[in-house]
Amino acid sequence: MPIMILRLFFIIQFFLLSCGYNTAHSADLYKVTLPDGSVIEAELAKDKAKGLQNREYLCPNCGMIFIFDKDGIYSFWMKDTLISLSLIWIDNEGNVVHIVRNAKPCKYEKDPYKECERYFPKDRSKYVLEILPKIDKSIEVGSRLKIEQIR
Repeated sequence: MPIMILRLFFIIQFFLLSCGYNTAHSADLYKVTLPDGSVIEAELAKDKAKGLQNREYLCPNCGMIFIFDKDGIYSFWMKDTLISLSLIWIDNEGNVVHIVRNAKPCKYEKDPYKECERYFPKDRSKYVLEILPKIDKSIEVGSRLKIEQIR
């Protein structure tokens, strides 16, 4: 009987891992409430240089949040990003200061530093949120977003 339970445990673990479920829950997560009340679950970008690079899929209510130590002008690009994204720069009070809607993946042949567009905000920010373009409709420059750590 104990062998059957152990086998069942491993089958469940395999199934959860193959579905993309992270049993360790290692990522820091933030809840970002948009002006229309919808909520984005945003993973903290621990490697700011990598972000969402090489990801083929992002769930509709998911995103990635970049948190900087202080307000500044932080540029972003779409190098090695496989999906279109909207980039939203947010100040330390939660106000949207700049938006790039539907930024396309950069397809470069030789030198991404020359061939990939860089996006710069018009004002200083502490946060940058990357989300799917189809869910950015309620966000405008001046909108206030609520950002809360949930894990």
